[in-house]
Amino acid sequence: MEKIVLGFRINAMKAAQIDRICRQLGMTYREVEERDFGKSLGTLAGIAGLPRQAEAEPVMLPEEVLVFSGADGSSLDEFLDAYRAAGIPKVELKAVITPYNIFSNVGQLYRELEKERAAMKKST
Repeated sequence: MEKIVLGFRINAMKAAQIDRICRQLGMTYREVEERDFGKSLGTLAGIAGLPRQAEAEPVMLPEEVLVFSGADGSSLDEFLDAYRAAGIPKVELKAVITPYNIFSNVGQLYRELEKERAAMKKST
């Protein structure tokens, strides 16, 4: 399975740095355009065999999001280590495509990530 990193609202300079890291690690970086924010994460990652779904209205995201597809724990660690070593400014919200969110669009994912972030802040 191809290892893909989807970028949502990533600025051009940061996107170029992320793309460089992905190429070094045998991954593919795809910057998702706002008009495609209503598509499912699985569709955006190019996962074959998914049932056709209606697109939701694209949403405006207030911040950057990275989504990983096809990457196992070690390749995620390798990416994050290379990201930190390159000194790229942090992207706060990151997720992995799972059977639970594969049909979600980035707006739905964002709301879930926000809930998780709020719960983590509350517990600290």
